Amino acid sequence: GLLDSASSSTEKTFVTSRVASYPLTFSYKYAFSDSINETTVLEENGYIKNSTEIKGINSIKYTGTGALKLALGFTDGNNEVTDLTLTSGVECLLSNSYNFFTISNLSNSDVTLNSLTVKYSCVSGSKSEVFTDGLKFKYLDASDSMQVSLSNTYISNNVTELTIPDTYLGKPVTHLVKDGAITFNKVTTLTLSANLTTFTSNIFEQFQGVTSLLMSGEGTTYKVIDNVLYSKDESTLAYHPSEIAYAGYTIPGSVTLIKQYALNNARTAKGFIIIPTTVTTIEQWGFYNSKVNLFCYAESKPSGWNANFKSGSASVYYASAWHLEDGVPVLNS
Repeated sequence: GLLDSASSSTEKTFVTSRVASYPLTFSYKYAFSDSINETTVLEENGYIKNSTEIKGINSIKYTGTGALKLALGFTDGNNEVTDLTLTSGVECLLSNSYNFFTISNLSNSDVTLNSLTVKYSCVSGSKSEVFTDGLKFKYLDASDSMQVSLSNTYISNNVTELTIPDTYLGKPVTHLVKDGAITFNKVTTLTLSANLTTFTSNIFEQFQGVTSLLMSGEGTTYKVIDNVLYSKDESTLAYHPSEIAYAGYTIPGSVTLIKQYALNNARTAKGFIIIPTTVTTIEQWGFYNSKVNLFCYAESKPSGWNANFKSGSASVYYASAWHLEDGVPVLNS
């Protein structure tokens, strides 16, 4: 399947080494690619599986033997231009005015289709969705970017590596969301899009086995440092994998905000987390289901920390209750 914005062209090549007996009709009907009809048995990936409308057909080209003819029309399926001859290897340039086509035999003889390439423009919109490598991509018209949805419906919960690409079809992958309940606790290596700007707040809660968090490079909004996801300016702590050792983890002094579910399922029994006074805001469940004790340089809970900034068995100690000995927080006697 293919997606693109209304302003640019998308290309789809399909049908490989297939002998099509006469009569052949290959149609893109009613401007929805889900409605492609074929009277011959073609490869399953011959469909342009995409629920968005075609805005216009830019060109069609085929390679093979035999002669084909082309009819063009609009969404109602009425042919406005008929019997254009297609020659193997020659791109038939079209006006982008039509969004319906039918290809058929020029004469009463069989043809061999090695490939059929269609370039077309899509009407962008929320219906544009497609699956690739288990990831569900959706075109977002407002941001001219792509969203990836994760679900165990189409990605096995046994995968150990998962990569969210930087781009798809030339568009930046900016959004990461859940499509229903997910469990990816066997994923040990998670690679995030460098173009990530938005993600479901608790999407990482069910990634409890991650030991390697990666990003292809410094992102536009976020960056990964030592397996921890921060905002690009390092003022926001967005995600600390629960499987990464929390023993001796001190939140950097650049951090002012800890996002919801950023430190979820922290469970290193003898570990500790030190929170500097620069952290003025912790969203609800910033420390979710945490078993690692929190040692705060603040004298008391700052007003910007949500009343439910933590859940779980972790204890919270403020400045007067502890001190450091050889870099390790120790409770005052």
